[in-house]
Amino acid sequence: MIKCLICLVQAVRAGCDVNAVDYCGLRPVHYAAELAPVNILRRLLRYSVNPNALTTGVNKCSAECDRRGHGGRGDMSPLMLAASHGREDAIQLLLKNGAKPSLTNSRGETALHFAAATPVGTEECIIALLGQHVGSGRALVNLLNVQVSVCRL
Repeated sequence: MIKCLICLVQAVRAGCDVNAVDYCGLRPVHYAAELAPVNILRRLLRYSVNPNALTTGVNKCSAECDRRGHGGRGDMSPLMLAASHGREDAIQLLLKNGAKPSLTNSRGETALHFAAATPVGTEECIIALLGQHVGSGRALVNLLNVQVSVCRL
């Protein structure tokens, strides 16, 4: 874990672009949100990474992305990826750094949809996402209405 953090810092110092998009349409923040220890994500967010960046276009590596749970879609935010992998720690960190829980993809899904659909860490992730809307009753109702309408389909 420490070696990964050291490598990240050295790569940034050497001029690597922390916002670069790979052949799958993902940025380092997408990988960190779903897979990396939270300290790697924390450090990455310090380098002016956009916590609301969506994966880009239809991925060139659809089979690989399907296997990893992305469905080959090019419109997942780091928060959606963290929620789909039950990463409550990453969700909390992304929210503290400006991630928008109401951001939707092309199918109208929010991170809350992904949190509700995953079998791992569902309750903690949902609580973390809804905690952002406690002060805003209207936003909470809107999120819940979206969730209910999708469930009825």
